[in-house]
Amino acid sequence: MNKIYEKYKSKYEIIGISTASISKTKKFINNIIIKFPVFCLEEKDKERIKFSSLPITLITLSDGRIIQSIIGEFNESLVDSLG
Repeated sequence: MNKIYEKYKSKYEIIGISTASISKTKKFINNIIIKFPVFCLEEKDKERIKFSSLPITLITLSDGRIIQSIIGEFNESLVDSLG
């Protein structure tokens, strides 16, 4: 995922979303060395924002508009298909 992030970071923002605790998420990020932003949902958000499956990755434009949400693992061809 870091390779994809590096390739497209000038065009898109890739954002990971975690439902794990902040400490577990930090440990995961540090172990794998993730370079893109990962947000942790608080309990109140988990109830309000329902995802059908995790992990989920959001791809946004620089103005914050979400142009793609990808459930599960994703690969470079999925991002390439955005144009």
